[in-house]
Amino acid sequence: MYPDGQPEQKAPLNEQDAALLNQSIKEKWKPMRDEGGENRGCLDCPLCGEYRKILGSKPCEDCPIRAYTGEIWCQATPCHDYGLHQESKHPDDNRGRLVLGCKECETLCQKEIEFLGEVREWVSSGRKEIK
Repeated sequence: MYPDGQPEQKAPLNEQDAALLNQSIKEKWKPMRDEGGENRGCLDCPLCGEYRKILGSKPCEDCPIRAYTGEIWCQATPCHDYGLHQESKHPDDNRGRLVLGCKECETLCQKEIEFLGEVREWVSSGRKEIK
């Protein structure tokens, strides 16, 4: 969090942000949930492709998820929780793939889809109010 306790709201409203959030939902998280697709972290995230910076610069600067949560690298998101779950429960056999039949994988994937939708709504509303 930032000194005033609110997430940073520096990035300007950008229609591209809503499009990238939609792309992440449709091309990454829904296929993972429905088909057991692979999670390649920032390598297959449309938002990271646009906003993740090289080392030595400000990480995730202008990313709407960082602006919404106040955290870098999606640390305050279900995506982060999904990665921790993968490391602890499915470390050797799936290379980040959702394990079909694992209720926790499915739940965390659905939570990320819902979270991204929430951020998309916030972006579309002009970033006015954060719950």
